[in-house]
Amino acid sequence: MELIVRASECSKMMTASRSKSQPLSETTLTWLKEKAVEAIIGHRKDISNKYMEKGVLVEQKSIDLLNSVLFTDYKKHDKRINTEGFTGECDILENDHVRDIKSSWSIDTFPFFVDDAEKAVKKSGYDWQVRMYMMLYGVDKAYIDYCLVSTPEDLIGWENAEMHNVDNIEVTKRVTTVEIIRDEEKEKEIIQKYMLCNEQFKAYISELKNK
Repeated sequence: MELIVRASECSKMMTASRSKSQPLSETTLTWLKEKAVEAIIGHRKDISNKYMEKGVLVEQKSIDLLNSVLFTDYKKHDKRINTEGFTGECDILENDHVRDIKSSWSIDTFPFFVDDAEKAVKKSGYDWQVRMYMMLYGVDKAYIDYCLVSTPEDLIGWENAEMHNVDNIEVTKRVTTVEIIRDEEKEKEIIQKYMLCNEQFKAYISELKNK
């Protein structure tokens, strides 16, 4: 059984280890254990929350917002690609680039400035996610588009509704984009780390099977 890494999981695989004797970080090892349990037991850890739920519900609205700002006609991409241990499905696919839509939870969490968006990309590991997309789709550029659209009312809860009802804000101010350029050295790092992770994953699989 081989390890299959989703693009959204790439940052967990690439987290740097703090130990000189262990090339894989504690974050990576924990993730690999979860992957082993998923493979053998059939249970996948539930990581859903209101932020992710909003992202799913408003995805098309965010794409529409992006189109209105860029004067484009992007369509939602819905075909997953699998190759040599990696799998992913980008939000938007064009001939020379991919785009990934991130729908912010509220005004307070939306990065209005590019430098803040770049920090958010690094912190969340979205840069590794789109690097895997570029590998999978064979394109040289990726864009991460932070979009701010109104939150469905039933998700807001006790929070101030003014942070969530944003249709009155000028559309150009509600999109912040980060560009990532393809990097062969980074891709080599991904492949090398995958080999280590796959070996450890198989060890966890063996341990579970033999319990």
